Amino acid sequence: EFGAETVLVDGASDRVTQAVSAPGAGYVFVLRACGAGLARAAERARQLVAFDAIAQAPDPLPDAFCIDGAFTPAVAETVAPGAAVVLNDFTRVFLSPREFAVFSAARSVYFRRRIPLLFICVVLQDAEKAGFLRLFDCARGERYLLFNPYEAAHG
Repeated sequence: EFGAETVLVDGASDRVTQAVSAPGAGYVFVLRACGAGLARAAERARQLVAFDAIAQAPDPLPDAFCIDGAFTPAVAETVAPGAAVVLNDFTRVFLSPREFAVFSAARSVYFRRRIPLLFICVVLQDAEKAGFLRLFDCARGERYLLFNPYEAAHG
């Protein structure tokens, strides 16, 4: 339905780096949202939506601060507010969702390589869809969400 010629399934938590290796690749993120971790899951989903909104860096981008490796809190501290920043891609970002939101609010952030988010498959366990959506609180991001697809397909 999405025109995929090849689909890779990786069961490791938070591993999407394989999508970087294929030009034109997109990804689907499967997110388990449990009652006790519902807020953290909603925050992670918002971060993925925010990453998808970041533009690919124009070439050239004069005076940009280019970061080739891991983007950690220590590296983030070296970038002055107001700067243009080019990161390789979102898989190299090792800031919490809150840290990245604060960082990107004060700087122009670009990715050297964009990996489009196709959708987020939210698997709810001991949690309600309405509760997740309340914590997610991102109307523009709701188009990415697909809830419990196995249950929806099989009743």
